[in-house]
Amino acid sequence: MKSKRLIKGGLLLGLGLVVAYLLKLGGLAIDIFFPIEITVLLAGFLLGPSYGGFLGVLAPLVSLLIFKDLTVPLLLLLICKLGVYGLLSGMIYREFNLLSSLISAITGGRIVFLSGLWIATNLFKIEELMNLISKKTLLTGFYSALIQIVLIPVIVGVINKKSSPKVDYKLRV
Repeated sequence: MKSKRLIKGGLLLGLGLVVAYLLKLGGLAIDIFFPIEITVLLAGFLLGPSYGGFLGVLAPLVSLLIFKDLTVPLLLLLICKLGVYGLLSGMIYREFNLLSSLISAITGGRIVFLSGLWIATNLFKIEELMNLISKKTLLTGFYSALIQIVLIPVIVGVINKKSSPKVDYKLRV
């Protein structure tokens, strides 16, 4: 059973990287539709918090190796943010409905990202990092979250219908 989940996690990681690559080739806004965020959130919902958190930590590292477009401070912030995305989406989904879990995971991940950004700015005096990323995060973050809130429930619903889950998800709050 663990190997099935590991294979699904690998497929989600690969899917996120391939979609990101195709979006970059097409010149589309990868910052607004960040496919790796979506696959990490899906991993949390479909595979649980441990796989979701692990995929959240692994995805930026693999992305750096393939695309070579992340700076070290941004890489560390993304590792923290995506790790929290995967971990929280899986943990909260055990007790609450999909939409509540999704909004909580997105909020938690962004709080961790912005907290790390604030720490890096104040502790290491990297002010240009704060100016660059905070504007970008605030502008694109809203649209990215909106896309995730629309897409992820649809994807999880389709996958759960096809795999006939053993848990009745409608009974949860």
